[in-house]
Amino acid sequence: MRSPRGELPHFPRPYARRDHAELQLVTDNPDLEWRVVGVPVTSPASSFNTEVMDAIAASLGPIHGALPIVPKMGSGTTDGAYWRAAGIPSYSFTGIFINPKDSFAHGLNERVPRAAVGESLRFWRAMIDELASSND
Repeated sequence: MRSPRGELPHFPRPYARRDHAELQLVTDNPDLEWRVVGVPVTSPASSFNTEVMDAIAASLGPIHGALPIVPKMGSGTTDGAYWRAAGIPSYSFTGIFINPKDSFAHGLNERVPRAAVGESLRFWRAMIDELASSND
């Protein structure tokens, strides 16, 4: 998480101060300077939404069969923080299935399997149709 100059670009408040102190403690290096860069965005977590979870399961079913849909918190940052700060729930999901050791996400040689592209397009079409028709 640390840039070469010890900057913490994506630590949201109130965690920035706590994490800043923790980083100073674990590095145990008084010569290392840690500082928060920019204005961290504070936003609450989006509440669990069964409609979204059901739409994911229904959309994946025809492609991959019945799978457990397990929520998790991502460690990266997204525009969702700004949506949530404005009171708009934000959820993230991908229809791309890949072994994590093969993805190289956001790095050199980032890739997805060729078959996953078509599957993902089918998933998103089904997901959009599912959510758009759920309030009929």
